[in-house]
Amino acid sequence: MQEWFETLSTFEKILWYISIPFTLIFIIQLVLTIAGLDGRKLNRKIDEEDTEEVIRHTDSQNSGRTELVSFGLSFFSLRNFIVFLMVFGWVGVYVYHKGLSRDMTLLFAVLAGVVTMVIFSVLFYLSHKVKKQY
Repeated sequence: MQEWFETLSTFEKILWYISIPFTLIFIIQLVLTIAGLDGRKLNRKIDEEDTEEVIRHTDSQNSGRTELVSFGLSFFSLRNFIVFLMVFGWVGVYVYHKGLSRDMTLLFAVLAGVVTMVIFSVLFYLSHKVKKQY
């Protein structure tokens, strides 16, 4: 195993150093969430206030009237950061192994990470919305 790892380029080693730890953190986080030990129940009141960020939005079409717009979708969170780095690393390892250049590898890895972040944000938003209804 160590011989194989020594034959990798520095770029590949960095991708592996990103992939493996963030996959392990993601698995731990997933197990804790499924078990209900993610800490959200302890801070339910704070969590409900934080997930529904309310900002003022000026509607230029309605003669400058101010409306309240609610955003329950949190794109930048620790959970999404972990998911981004996990997917970034694995896609980077795969694409680079298939023979693409470093630049193309980084492009595909970043795009895959961002798409996954969006998907996870929407899934967590919808699950939070379903929880509120029941």
